[in-house]
Amino acid sequence: MNPILPKHWQEPHVVACLLRESIYADGKADPDELGYLKGFGMYISADSITVTDVYDDVDTFMASVAKSDEPKYLDIMKAARDYIAENYDNDQKNMLITGMMNIVSLDNIIKYKEFVYLRWCMDGWFVYQIEEFIDDLKKRASKIKFPDTTKIEDPESWTIIHDIGVFYTYFGNLADGGIKNPEKEYINLTLPKWNFRIGDMDYGFDNGNPTDIGETLDCIFNEMYDESDPNPPMIRVNVSHKNLIDYYNNNHIKKDNIGTFLHTLFHLSIYDGVISEGQAHQLTYYCKQWSQFCPKAETLLDLLEMALIGQQMRKELIADGIPPEMLPPCKIDPETGKMEFNPEIFPDGDPLDEQGKR
Repeated sequence: MNPILPKHWQEPHVVACLLRESIYADGKADPDELGYLKGFGMYISADSITVTDVYDDVDTFMASVAKSDEPKYLDIMKAARDYIAENYDNDQKNMLITGMMNIVSLDNIIKYKEFVYLRWCMDGWFVYQIEEFIDDLKKRASKIKFPDTTKIEDPESWTIIHDIGVFYTYFGNLADGGIKNPEKEYINLTLPKWNFRIGDMDYGFDNGNPTDIGETLDCIFNEMYDESDPNPPMIRVNVSHKNLIDYYNNNHIKKDNIGTFLHTLFHLSIYDGVISEGQAHQLTYYCKQWSQFCPKAETLLDLLEMALIGQQMRKELIADGIPPEMLPPCKIDPETGKMEFNPEIFPDGDPLDEQGKR
């Protein structure tokens, strides 16, 4: 197991951790939800230990971590989700997500934070259609509470550069193991390349608007993950997506800009050598959203499919005994730390040189 998880944890502890979050996603524990969890937990066991047996121990531990170390709490949740992705087959994952759906719908209302948590798990475990997922939830509850993004205002000095940075931060965090040095490097190299003129205003770091990439990324992170903000990160992503749609509808950005933007999300996703399930799902979703306006979106879907096929072939070759070091998706220069890209994935060389016109 991931070393961030307690050493004594087994499969039931991991499942209890994920089920527990289904209860606390809306900020409170309902007795009916706790009752369902402990009944459901009787069916998941390892070494004669059930989820029900370990739930109180996991609950106490996670409550303590939540109070003392929020980043560690998020890392533990990510490690738990990854354990299920790597060790459960689809039938087992379906059973678990069904139990989680049943928990959040017991009061007949699925709150947005509950929806976001379930979607976060789905992104890590399945390739799925968001519309089908929402339809499934609607069958379980009379109401799903979505926020009105039209009433959420951007902070003062927020720009289109911030909106693009929101997506880079989001996709970076969807990487296997969360955002790491490769994703951070790509963001720091790519975000400054964007420049726009909207009305009488120039935007981009070259134009001093915004002025500093570090401050900009800090601002984005605070907007998405501020502990004092009751809104989950996905709300900020949705608002920024709406902003980009408005820019497009008002002719401030063109379809080529959208095509380049989507391609940078692909490059960011593959920059560490592996496109995660969450990245693949979200990239597919946004490409389909833009496909009728942007022909490059359809092309990118084909490119994504090819990359995922190659990724799966690499896994199968490794499973057949080929040493992983013989099949690197990319190489890292030990002296500079820079990445050299596998020509089979990037036949034209460094993707950072293929950004297109802004």
